Amino acid sequence: MRIRHIALYSVITLLLGCGESDYEQQLQANEKKIQAIARQDWKSGIPIDSIANAKIYCSQNPGIQDCNIIDNL
Repeated sequence: MRIRHIALYSVITLLLGCGESDYEQQLQANEKKIQAIARQDWKSGIPIDSIANAKIYCSQNPGIQDCNIIDNL
């Protein structure tokens, strides 16, 4: 009986921990891209393509941190 409870608890814990959707994973990836672009060193030139891509990510996912920096660029 005790083994059943442990197994059930383990399964529930596993399911709750793996609940991140593809959308959430994509959103996190976009946030990392935007943060990298916003903090990029421009000594070798202005990364126009990167800024344009970040602007697209921001328009598709409003509220991402650092989008205000991208808007100012």
